[in-house]
Amino acid sequence: MRFVSADDDECALKTDTCGVLGPDWICRNTLGSFRCDKKRCTGPNCRVLQGGFNNMNQSNRSSVKCLRGYETDQNNKCTDINECRLANRCLKNEMCINTNGSYYCLPRSKNSLR
Repeated sequence: MRFVSADDDECALKTDTCGVLGPDWICRNTLGSFRCDKKRCTGPNCRVLQGGFNNMNQSNRSSVKCLRGYETDQNNKCTDINECRLANRCLKNEMCINTNGSYYCLPRSKNSLR
């Protein structure tokens, strides 16, 4: 039996089980686990990018579709949204931790400065 620590990336380690769902599913790392998300485009013209997909349309123009938690930047690439910079993501006694495509909240310790 293999134990996975909270910071292991099961997707990078290839210990996830998303592959059994078929080729249209990708692994998304979460804190202490992973989830399987269905690709938003398929076929020979689809390329998986960090945080999204690049799909060549019929007029041979590239269109980028970003996953939840990502947005298109000025270079037409998907970049992570820092949800912690948005207001009211966590409770007053919690600290927001930004992750790729998401965020989570941790309780602040009693010795914390904030």
